[in-house]
Amino acid sequence: MASIHKELVIDARPEAVWSVLSDYGAVHERLAPGFVTGTRLSSDTRTVTFADGTVVLERLVDLDHEAMRVAYTVIGGSLHPSHHHASMQALPEAGGRTRFVWHTDVLPDALAAPIAESVERGSAVIRRTLEAASSAPPGPAPASARGSMSSHDIVQAAWKAFAGHDADQISAVFTEDAEWLAPPGNATATALDRPSHMVGREVITRFLAEDFSRLFASDVHVTFHGFHADGERVIVEETMTATLANGRHYANDYCLVFELRDGLIHRVREYMDTARGHRMVFGGAEK
Repeated sequence: MASIHKELVIDARPEAVWSVLSDYGAVHERLAPGFVTGTRLSSDTRTVTFADGTVVLERLVDLDHEAMRVAYTVIGGSLHPSHHHASMQALPEAGGRTRFVWHTDVLPDALAAPIAESVERGSAVIRRTLEAASSAPPGPAPASARGSMSSHDIVQAAWKAFAGHDADQISAVFTEDAEWLAPPGNATATALDRPSHMVGREVITRFLAEDFSRLFASDVHVTFHGFHADGERVIVEETMTATLANGRHYANDYCLVFELRDGLIHRVREYMDTARGHRMVFGGAEK
């Protein structure tokens, strides 16, 4: 039996890397875009289409959130191994980085060379993608400079303020009558006993600076998938992972629409998978 083993250190937090690895049906979007051109998920099996035309069916064997390890096996497609077992794992590395481990066992041995070549090319794409996604957005600019900033840059700077949980910096990016609208009854609002529709700079600032950390207690990391600006409107796609105050692991995808006025955030519309959020926070169906 042939074994292909690849390790590389990635400048991204393990939780952020695991958020991507555990998203089993989004290889073409989040893990290796360009190298993989399509992923279709059906039950526990994904059909993966590579840029060179290769198509493989990969059945999920194990998804271990504690070990941050996903294992899978090829069961069909362009390749016809008599045996195949592969895993990807995110291990903590010094400096908040991640040691990415990709291991494959395969028979017959003749498949080892093409798979090894694919792993080399795929690893390079994976490293670039994960490091680019985890790059922190630029810090907040002083009010005097906002007039020359694009809407895209204003929202990126605001996000840096959110991450710092500094009340003064957060307050400075919102209009006095700002609104933040999230789905009614979402898990965060329910757990914190806060409204899903927040009105006013002071209320929003208190939530981001104080309340947020009461639920999302540690290991909070946001992986950005896109900032899309159109005039005074900016759409942000992201995945947030965290350890909750109750010790549960949290991972959910979000889409936020920011509406600006005079260089400040006037309205935010937040969308997420509410059912998944409730399962993550409360461990059961939506309340």
